[in-house]
Amino acid sequence: MFLIWGMTFILVILLIDTEMLTNKLNLLILFITLVFGGIVLGGVPNVVMPIQQLLGVLVGGGTILSLIAVIIILGVLLGSSIVAGRLLCGFACPLGALQELISKINFKSNLKVQEKVKYRIDVSSKIPSIIRRIFWG
Repeated sequence: MFLIWGMTFILVILLIDTEMLTNKLNLLILFITLVFGGIVLGGVPNVVMPIQQLLGVLVGGGTILSLIAVIIILGVLLGSSIVAGRLLCGFACPLGALQELISKINFKSNLKVQEKVKYRIDVSSKIPSIIRRIFWG
């Protein structure tokens, strides 16, 4: 599963870099990730599993040799998620692919009903950027 995750991740990075990732290709890759990774293989690149194995080895439930593989897997997962962020979960993880596919659906908004709401808070577009600056420096 981790090999397929890595190949998908590299493919998407290359497609984005060469500006060849169209909307149709995007949907196709997400669908393949969902079906093949989630249904056929029944797995998700679980970030928690290496941490659990690492803790198991440190507590005394495993061998030192398995510790090296776990550290490598955990390092690759953490490094790629720091570098690529949302791309990692969106294209490599079946659950993330499902969320990305659902977010592509256009839901109808009933603006007439929203205008009749008696108490409404209008938020300036500057407020989210101010909050981001407070949290992220």
